[in-house]
Amino acid sequence: MQRSNSHRSIFRRITCTIFFILFLLPLSGHTHDDDKLFTAAFIYNFIKFTNWPDIKWEQEAPTIKLCTIGHDELTHHLEDLNGRKIRSKTLTTKNIAPTDLYKCHLLYIAQSEKKNYKSFLQKIQNSPILTVAHFDNFSHNGGMIELKKVSGQTKLTINIGSTKKSGLEISSRLLILANVINMEANQ
Repeated sequence: MQRSNSHRSIFRRITCTIFFILFLLPLSGHTHDDDKLFTAAFIYNFIKFTNWPDIKWEQEAPTIKLCTIGHDELTHHLEDLNGRKIRSKTLTTKNIAPTDLYKCHLLYIAQSEKKNYKSFLQKIQNSPILTVAHFDNFSHNGGMIELKKVSGQTKLTINIGSTKKSGLEISSRLLILANVINMEANQ
């Protein structure tokens, strides 16, 4: 009986999370731009469902830094998240140079930087920086969260090996929505 209640509780949490995502950024109609707004909402929620080591929070208080490197159709939608509150901290978004990678809590690597992403991952390897990208094999090469469009839906692959190695903890509420792999970067 307890297991059944546990499953219902998990289902309710997932349902609430999905509704929160859908209503975080209003969608009207279904356009390509709306898909990017939905993806930006996903990334916002990645922050909510990730725990950083206390030292990272203490050093960066009172802000959470969502960094983008490069440009693609999603980066300007991520900038729209600037100023939102998460865990009583203010979310700041900024497009950064490769020398500023360590200043981030979450690093979104844009399509324009696809050829350079492995060097970025290597520079911040073992650092508590959640890495996200929207291109194939990102998670299999050490990235933490890979976004992929499959049959009109956004699918997630989370590399739990990379997140744990970096000291990050991903909530089971997010993991249940993803394809979870456990591998370290291919060097």
